[in-house]
Amino acid sequence: MATKAILIEADNSVRAITIEGYDDLNNAVGGYIQGIYLGDTGQFAYVNEDGIALGLPYNDKATKLCFAKNVGLLPFDYIKGNMIIVGPADDDGNDTDVSNELAAELGL
Repeated sequence: MATKAILIEADNSVRAITIEGYDDLNNAVGGYIQGIYLGDTGQFAYVNEDGIALGLPYNDKATKLCFAKNVGLLPFDYIKGNMIIVGPADDDGNDTDVSNELAAELGL
């Protein structure tokens, strides 16, 4: 099932995308995925779990979003590589569409 998502690329560009499962998430972040609960938004994000070790580029927009939404990053933490944002999981544990409110906040 297709899920509407937001991709924040390491170059700080933001665009709407459609995710159809794990392989799409894996390809978009360039490796194994790590989930991040976006605290105040109720949304969920995925990043490359090895982004720092792989030397992926620093993602300023994703890092600032995490701090703004009280994700729980430590002051020296940061996001490297792409970030994908989806909505909260449904009752079966599947991703749902990202909220229109967060999409609008990110300029979509």
